[in-house]
Amino acid sequence: MKTLNLQLTFWACLCSFSLSAQFAAGDGTSESPFQIQNKEQLAEVTNNLSAHFILMNDIDLTGETWNQIGSFDQPFSGVFDGNGHKISGATISSSASYWSGFFGYMSQGTIKNLHLKDLSLTGNAVVGGLVGQIDNGIVKNCIVEGTVTSFDNTAGGIVGCIYNGGGSVINCIANVAVTTAPASLTAGAIVGQCNDNGIVQNCLARGSVSVGGRGAGAMGYFGCDEVATPQNTVTGIVILDMKVTRQASWAGPEHFSRIIGTRNGTAGTIANNYVWAEQFEFIDVVPEQVTDEKRGIDKTESELKQQTTYETLGYAFGDNENAPWTIKDGQEFPTLWYYDGTPTSMRETEKLTSIKIFPNPVSDQLQISGNIESAEIYSASGNLVSCHKNRVIEVSNLPAGIYFIKIFSGKDSYIHKFVKR
Repeated sequence: MKTLNLQLTFWACLCSFSLSAQFAAGDGTSESPFQIQNKEQLAEVTNNLSAHFILMNDIDLTGETWNQIGSFDQPFSGVFDGNGHKISGATISSSASYWSGFFGYMSQGTIKNLHLKDLSLTGNAVVGGLVGQIDNGIVKNCIVEGTVTSFDNTAGGIVGCIYNGGGSVINCIANVAVTTAPASLTAGAIVGQCNDNGIVQNCLARGSVSVGGRGAGAMGYFGCDEVATPQNTVTGIVILDMKVTRQASWAGPEHFSRIIGTRNGTAGTIANNYVWAEQFEFIDVVPEQVTDEKRGIDKTESELKQQTTYETLGYAFGDNENAPWTIKDGQEFPTLWYYDGTPTSMRETEKLTSIKIFPNPVSDQLQISGNIESAEIYSASGNLVSCHKNRVIEVSNLPAGIYFIKIFSGKDSYIHKFVKR
């Protein structure tokens, strides 16, 4: 019996090691998520759909055809933390009849703090840049830039469809060209269709929406034919620039607007959404010019570059995932703390050096190897947080987020990025 127990223990350890070896570190739990450092490890997410993950580096997929993560039969139900990093150049051409995206289908999962850059996505029905369909899940603090095309019905820059099980898209940015085929329906810069129990809140929209049929705006369709009184909430949406094109004359002008293209029923909440009217354009359609909630409220460029404008909508400003927005007040539009909010002087040092930091990510004490004179810690937005003389720095009091440490050694200085858990 003792020999059998030893054998079982050996094989259990071996299986655990084999699984962990597929990633840089971690065991897939919330306390120790699988760490992803390269595209090979990123591809392994599809074999561990219910685990926790954290992205440790930017990953460039340019020139490669990429397979989506998750499907209706095998949905993503874990937690994927982009950790402020970007995945660039992904080209996805899905042959699935339904539900295509970087994540094809998500049920009871979370995707956060991720930047998809230069995405090229094509699919059939229900296509979303980040997620094809959400059925009870959360997307927050994410950015999607690129093109999303549906050859059938329903396309969204960030999410194709929030299904009746519900879901949330919060604190996100869409800068996407979204297109559906002629004679098809529903396209939205942020979400193609929000059926029921959905929340779309505090998101910025840019780009273009071109639809073959009815339903086009920042959100293409609010509700669906199967839900008589959809209980969706759409608030704090800000359109900075957008062009909406009607491809087919049979689609009535009542199905085109700025915030919501088509609204089914009168239940649910659409309120406190803003549009920079001078940068919004309709092509081949003159929507019904009613001053209702579907159109949103006109704002000027000056107003949309003021932090107070967004604070009245509930945007939280800071430099971490709980206060994700940052702005150069009066000069620029807001963005998420990890996107172009870091001054050039705070970029990581691109040179070989014996000056290293560890561990990274860090919870309590950040250590520096090599000879140093002093060190300064900066927030992701470039604000000085603290100064130090020692090689062991206590960081347990820092809020979770991304930071930079500038280390002075002789005549040189070195900058490293670290993540505070």
